[in-house]
Amino acid sequence: MPEPLRRPLASAARNSDRLVKLVNDIISLETMSLGEAEFIFEPTPALVVIRDVVNLCSPSIDECGATVVVRGEGFVANLDASRMTQALTNLLMNALKFSP
Repeated sequence: MPEPLRRPLASAARNSDRLVKLVNDIISLETMSLGEAEFIFEPTPALVVIRDVVNLCSPSIDECGATVVVRGEGFVANLDASRMTQALTNLLMNALKFSP
């Protein structure tokens, strides 16, 4: 791929990923409001979920010039990894969006 196209195409790919996530969030909210949400709680290493979220958001983190440091001891939490990933991704993206 020619170098001049790499950056715009990468940006377009990130934006389309964000749009897919937004649509999925809307569907999830509608499902929850109808009382049809399904949660699958399983013992899950919390740091794995947190690191996954940081990796998912790394292009936006880089664009903002921010730094996210994940530290701490690993612990296992009884959670729905998919829903927790969604919630933490939304939280981190909002923090990046509204940070100076």
